[in-house]
Amino acid sequence: MTIDELARFIEEQKERLRIEFDVDNMSENEIIFAQTVKVMEEVGELAEQVLASKSLQRRRDKKFNKEILADEIADVIITTMMVANRLDVGVEKALTDKIKKIEARYE
Repeated sequence: MTIDELARFIEEQKERLRIEFDVDNMSENEIIFAQTVKVMEEVGELAEQVLASKSLQRRRDKKFNKEILADEIADVIITTMMVANRLDVGVEKALTDKIKKIEARYE
């Protein structure tokens, strides 16, 4: 999947969520806050899977599953992209610029 394909999916998902969660009755700040909290929820679920992968999860009912780990990584990317979209951040440019900064550190 390309970044453009992901961006199209984000637009479609944004519309589905608008209908499902009655977003029209929320302020822009409430929407951004809710999306940011969702990112944190997904990062927490990813952390659970990472810990489980190394047998460091305190909750014994949380068993490692590589498919679930992949799903959680995808959830973090998708929810982060949704926040970026809402805040009008061009993810492709942001990634390109950040990679250049990282590479410059090692030149």
